[in-house]
Amino acid sequence: MSVTENIGPISNLLCLAAHDSDSGQNGNLTYSIISGKGPFSINPVLGVLTVDKSLDYEKQSLHKLVIQATDHGVPSRKTTTKVNIIVRDANDAPVFSQSHYEGMWL
Repeated sequence: MSVTENIGPISNLLCLAAHDSDSGQNGNLTYSIISGKGPFSINPVLGVLTVDKSLDYEKQSLHKLVIQATDHGVPSRKTTTKVNIIVRDANDAPVFSQSHYEGMWL
């Protein structure tokens, strides 16, 4: 999956779906992010992955997440999947290193 930097929060980046063939409560799933850095969150019921703030290519161009789906059975069973998010570079505006400069003529 790839995302362009600086586009702001994304409320529906990816919908992950796991399946449990058990019936009733045992077949209900809860999703969670168990590994990976970055401004990501996941809806625990729907499995919808979101980006909570803009990504920055220059700070981190690849985010590696591990998502877990856990059923509500006893004992609880789990499975994981990996999600790699590639941040695409955008054309950034130039920035001066200082906000004010002074010079003296000789």
